[in-house]
Amino acid sequence: MSTNNKFSLFLSFSLLSYIVLVFSFYASASKGIDTHKNSLVTQADLHYQDIVNTRAWNAELGGVFAYQGHYKPNPYLKNNTIKDSNGETLIKINPAWMTRMLSEHSTNDNFKFYLKSNTPVNPINQAKGFYSDALKEISQTVDTKNIKRYQVVENTKTFEYIQGLYLEKACMSCHQKAGDKLGFIRGGIAIQINAKPYFTRADEIWKEFYSTTAIVSILFVFLIILVYKFFHHVHDIEILNSTLEEKVKEKASKLKNALEGARLGYWSWDLHTNEYKADERWLFILGLSKEKHNEIIKDWKKWIHPDDLSHVNAIVENAILESNPYVVEFRMKHKNGNYIWIECAGSIIYYDKNSKPVELAGTHQNITQRKELEKESIKNSIYLNTLFDKNPNIIIVTNAEHILKANQAFFKLFSEYDSLDIFLKEHDCICRFFENEDEENFISNVKSKWIGEVFSKEQPIAKIIHNSKIYYFAVQAKKIYEDNNMHYIVTFSDISETYNLKKKFEELSITDPLTGLYNRRYFNKIFTGEINRALRSNQSLTFLIIDIDHFKLYNDNYGHDKGDVLLQALAEQFKASLKRSNEFIFRIGGEEFGVIYSGLSKEESMAHAQEICDSIADMKIEHDYSYPLKILTVSIGHFYATKGDLLQGNQIFHNADQALYFAKENGRNRVEDYDEVINDRT
Repeated sequence: MSTNNKFSLFLSFSLLSYIVLVFSFYASASKGIDTHKNSLVTQADLHYQDIVNTRAWNAELGGVFAYQGHYKPNPYLKNNTIKDSNGETLIKINPAWMTRMLSEHSTNDNFKFYLKSNTPVNPINQAKGFYSDALKEISQTVDTKNIKRYQVVENTKTFEYIQGLYLEKACMSCHQKAGDKLGFIRGGIAIQINAKPYFTRADEIWKEFYSTTAIVSILFVFLIILVYKFFHHVHDIEILNSTLEEKVKEKASKLKNALEGARLGYWSWDLHTNEYKADERWLFILGLSKEKHNEIIKDWKKWIHPDDLSHVNAIVENAILESNPYVVEFRMKHKNGNYIWIECAGSIIYYDKNSKPVELAGTHQNITQRKELEKESIKNSIYLNTLFDKNPNIIIVTNAEHILKANQAFFKLFSEYDSLDIFLKEHDCICRFFENEDEENFISNVKSKWIGEVFSKEQPIAKIIHNSKIYYFAVQAKKIYEDNNMHYIVTFSDISETYNLKKKFEELSITDPLTGLYNRRYFNKIFTGEINRALRSNQSLTFLIIDIDHFKLYNDNYGHDKGDVLLQALAEQFKASLKRSNEFIFRIGGEEFGVIYSGLSKEESMAHAQEICDSIADMKIEHDYSYPLKILTVSIGHFYATKGDLLQGNQIFHNADQALYFAKENGRNRVEDYDEVINDRT
């Protein structure tokens, strides 16, 4: 019989034994659970019999009387009370009513019983669910006596039991009047017992079954594996012996092909005889021929560069002493007279019976080209590091959260830090030094956002305040991959001088050169924006047009030079009158000024305009040609609008100009509101 057939026969017998054993475990577990269930049935039977015996005693007596006390009379029993000789009331307690009162006084968490019927006199005894179905089934049975039904309810952990009440002769004194017959099932005694111990024990039995089955299964599998190995051990040895020689040949062929493919030359060295052997590839690497093999390699150390020989000897001797493999790089002389770089890998492949090394073997690989590339790479690395460190712009390598590398320009700015490690102890990200600006191209100081903004903004700019000095940098970034991680090379080019000059030119372009106030050009730029902002924020908007009263007469009589000085003085007073950051004042004409502010009530807005008007009169500037006060005054046109009344900019300007006209017409040195003027004229 073959090994496989023997094993199959054993496996079949074992599986059959396993099935029989598991089945016996299952039968034992089921029997144990049934025993516990039968215990519940027996317990319910005893309770039922006690209740029935008590009812039978009552029935034989035709009911009993008891002093009323705390007992309730049966509302469904006629003539249920009598008086004793002392005139005290006694109530009649028939079997059904006695059972009801016993159930009310005897129930607890572990045991309850009730009278249940599908046709009860007392509605509280109405059977439902399982009890109703069980009574129907019992009443339809030919022999209804001693018939019971029960179930174990898992979700409530209870045992429910009911057995019919068989009407015997003693019961008929009451039930015959109700139309019931002897042997009739009127209802039953329903019993409910706490079944938690039953379920607990059932769980324990099944856990024991599963754990025992699992252990037996594991042992069975383990046994099968052991027997399988036993049956096939001899067969495996035979197969191994028959194929060993072929595998050795195959591996030798693969090794030869691998050495050829990797351009590796193989060598071996007998430490006892000092015999050194090498293959053709070893010779080819040095440009040598097979014919001179013995002559060349008998003293192979002579071919090593004199400067490398001591290093090579030390590596090899230590490897032999420590019985460790080794890799060493050195130069060997080529047939053409030049030296080439060799990477030699070797290890001990044979020990004698005293565990002393006998033979070394390994490979040679020509790494001259790699060495040249490494040399070039080192040279390029020096160039790149020089460019990185000497670049006048700040250059950092970062993962967006932490700086990984920084050049000398970085430490020129942050001169208080001697190294990047010291810097990182206090600041994890360069973005901590960025200052936010309202302009679109400025990048934020939020660690999770700044690098993304460098790529998304058209001309990203970083504002850095350090050591009380403000710098502006144009920022550029490039993505690189290092060690499978995304990094960024970020360059900060100092544009502080250019940016400040640009800012200065921008300020000059929006500033009136005489008064230093915003000019008409800037007014035209932001007027619509302020209207839209008031709409978005649901705020009021006020626009004032201020005109100097009789300014032409002032110029004509005091001279244009004094007129210019006057305009400068008024501009300073106007600026002093502004109280809020969202107030703007412009010189929009020769002697005309515009003011925009928002967020005030109508009364507050008019009061503020009047303060501006009064502040000019309070300056007491002489103007003999302005009647009747003979001091310099202004007239102000006031236009106020809430969100629902906001108009286009040209209409707002026109309305304020209309109000100014009426301020002049009504005597000057005053504030006129557009709405009040319009209402007066209509």
